[in-house]
Amino acid sequence: MIPALPDPAARGARELQLQAMIGSAWMATRGFGVAEAERAYGRARELCHEETRASDLVRVYGGLGLLYVNRGDLGEARTLGRQMVTLGERRQDPDLLVTSHQILGLALLRMGEISKARQHLAAAVAMSDAAQEGLLRDSLGGDPAVICRGFDAVALWLSGFPEQAAAQSAEAMKIAQKLQPRHPFSLAYALTSATWTHALRRDVATALEQAATTALFATEQGFPSWLSHSLVVQGWAQAEQGDIENGLACIERALRIYAETGAKVWQPWFLWLHAQALCRAGKQDLALETINAALEVARQLGPYWLEGELLRVQGELMLQAKSARPGDAQIRFEQSLQISRNQGAKGFELRACCSLGRLAIQQERLRPTVKAELAAQLDWFTEGFDALDLQEARALLAELR
Repeated sequence: MIPALPDPAARGARELQLQAMIGSAWMATRGFGVAEAERAYGRARELCHEETRASDLVRVYGGLGLLYVNRGDLGEARTLGRQMVTLGERRQDPDLLVTSHQILGLALLRMGEISKARQHLAAAVAMSDAAQEGLLRDSLGGDPAVICRGFDAVALWLSGFPEQAAAQSAEAMKIAQKLQPRHPFSLAYALTSATWTHALRRDVATALEQAATTALFATEQGFPSWLSHSLVVQGWAQAEQGDIENGLACIERALRIYAETGAKVWQPWFLWLHAQALCRAGKQDLALETINAALEVARQLGPYWLEGELLRVQGELMLQAKSARPGDAQIRFEQSLQISRNQGAKGFELRACCSLGRLAIQQERLRPTVKAELAAQLDWFTEGFDALDLQEARALLAELR
């Protein structure tokens, strides 16, 4: 039908819309990074020009931004987001602006620029009321208020605000549920972001329950990306509770599904959870190999939000190796502390300080400095005092004294 249209401009516009729809469908049903989606959005971008309607640009550039982020091309995603901000401001178009701020927020969060990411996520949420929500849900794979709140929950936990993170995740869920049954992908986003948040909080029982709910919904709707995310947390939580065999099987299935989506940006997260489960299974050498692989991928992606925590876990596993290396472990803990501090990742900064604190119990020379650092860390927090990380930090400080 498209070749039959007499006007070349009309043919181009219609093909652009069709290619964007094809790309979006591939992302939802096969994964955010599959080659078919890349081809569709690549062709759609070729068809864009100065006179292309803003609604079509949102479909194309919004899809490309999600593709870049999930493939791990974070620099490309940031560049595209900035270009879209300029275009949106020139055209005074709220849809373009919401899309650009969302893409920038998602990219910068993965790059460990947490404060800047939160600013862009908040801007997207604030502008979404003036935007065409139906268009954005179709173009961005979900409602921007849901997506941005879900990722902001992760950013809030990283920033040291676990209670605010839980509240933001709950708000994303509330909005997503109001959209049902018209937009299940938005609910999948909300369910998955809640799963991430509970895992970061180390609330194992709640994470397991949330992951099981998310896996069921993702399976029913045919969303492989969200299924992989739910399964990896489910497997980690099972292993934490002592169900090692089923937990590892679940994680291995998640890794296979995630690989099939063509995405890469969450791979270090998957491997981080896998390494912890392997450690629970007593397979410290394999766990160390896995965390080393996670660090390699993280460094390929460039500055990465999880790098500090990966270094900390690498140090912990070095201490558990047959030939323990406390000196090397200390270096990793100190690197972890510095990276997390530079990122403003207070949640991971506290964990790195606790790892140094446990080492200081064995090495008296470290005790004065680490004790003062840990006390300062605990004084900084203003909420989440019942969280496991803070409970452990308080107990450790008492032991150091």
